[in-house]
Amino acid sequence: MKSVSFLKGLILLTIVSGVSCTKLDEKLYDRVSAENFGNSETELLALVGPAYSSLGSENRDGIDNDYFFLQEASTDEIIVPTRGTDWDDNGKWRQLWLQTWTPDVDILNAAWGFCSYGIGQINRIEAQLLSSTVELPVKPQLLAELKALRALYHWMLMDLYGNVPIVADFKTDPNTVTNKPRAEVFAFIESELKAAIPKLTTTVGASTYGRMTRYAAFTLLAKLYLNAQVYTGTARYTDCIAACDSVINSAKYTLNNNFFANFATNNDISAEEIIFSIPTDKSLYGPGDFSGLTRMQLRTLHYSHRAVYNLGETPWNGFSSNADFYNKFNDPNDVRKSMFLVGQQYDNLGNPLTDGATPIILTPVISSLSAAARNEGARSIKYAPEKNSRRQQSNDWVVFRYADVLMMKAEALARQSNNWNAGLTLVNQIRTRAKAAPLSSLTADSFLDERAREFAWEGWRRNDMIRFGKFLQPKQFKANVSPDTRNIYPIPRPRLTANPNLKQNPGY
Repeated sequence: MKSVSFLKGLILLTIVSGVSCTKLDEKLYDRVSAENFGNSETELLALVGPAYSSLGSENRDGIDNDYFFLQEASTDEIIVPTRGTDWDDNGKWRQLWLQTWTPDVDILNAAWGFCSYGIGQINRIEAQLLSSTVELPVKPQLLAELKALRALYHWMLMDLYGNVPIVADFKTDPNTVTNKPRAEVFAFIESELKAAIPKLTTTVGASTYGRMTRYAAFTLLAKLYLNAQVYTGTARYTDCIAACDSVINSAKYTLNNNFFANFATNNDISAEEIIFSIPTDKSLYGPGDFSGLTRMQLRTLHYSHRAVYNLGETPWNGFSSNADFYNKFNDPNDVRKSMFLVGQQYDNLGNPLTDGATPIILTPVISSLSAAARNEGARSIKYAPEKNSRRQQSNDWVVFRYADVLMMKAEALARQSNNWNAGLTLVNQIRTRAKAAPLSSLTADSFLDERAREFAWEGWRRNDMIRFGKFLQPKQFKANVSPDTRNIYPIPRPRLTANPNLKQNPGY
């Protein structure tokens, strides 16, 4: 489904001209010109390109990087134990797992920067479009795409940090903004999406793959409403169901019969389940380039897996799931369990891999957070490692899938009726695709476990656990319940230093 010329062109344009992009904390307002430009649809699409490519690590920090770390490595899903001298990093991974982070942890600042950079890009491009005298039929749609993307970035920022600034104008000095209450940010995101949706395209195909369609906006709106109780204190389950139905009733999407096709290196060509993704292609990056997406294979694979996949770089042997999470995959026929590598590992010829003289037998059992063995932890190949790749891969990063729409509707129905079985039929659609036995009943805990199995390592675990009241609970190596204030992250200290108008979140 991918429109190769359009998407690759946008990525290449950004790589070449990325230095002209503005960050939220830079004042480059003089770059907005009133000159005529964008005399064709292609030129306008190229102008809008950086708004999308900033999601994919055009500035070295994409959605699969620090934002993903905060959403996953703080939960029970991904653990990053120190192995010898590897993955100590001044203890930041242990702080995430133990939920003892401080405003000085660099990941917090980088994730904030990722979101604010994207917002700054969008505001700049929007100002350029609005100042142009060129009028083409596609222009209102592109402005709506920018509005929906800006809502996505504000949603990510709000979900992580709670009370955050709203910046929706390129002329606003970022050093004068202050935090807005989370409920106000929620209302802003809702209004942006509602304003954008009528002008967004309903076309689903090669020309719109990787772009904000009406259905991508409805999916984000459903995600917003599903978490409304957390964000504002007021439930919006009826609205969540309506947003989900807007996607379901369109008949534009379906579950892919092959679960792992959603994450394959060519997942763009069988994208019937993918509502919004971030396209990428390894061929667009040079040997020393740190930009790009989908570096999960390096973060998780054992060093010796380099030979298995003929990788141009030795994997980093870090990200894992422990036995508690791995054992949630308790149906022997559930194909989703094969996302994990465990047991004896083999090379391309079927010979057992060794680490020196020691057979490489991966085990989900992790014995220590600060001194784990090199073979400990189940490794994820959900995003299939691409043979003959180096740092980047060609798997497009999936943000929204149709499966999530079905699960969101099932959960909203259950919460609305106070009956978890209300969404049982929808949940069993998901399980049937996974070759897992249908469930006869559901509870809150079993529903959350099903979301864990379906969306593992996709960046949703923290969001889910907070909604179910499980995020702060004890887990391996963490004996105590964390304070409620840990449900949101602190405003990073460098941001407070740069802008004294920002106020730190409670508890920090």
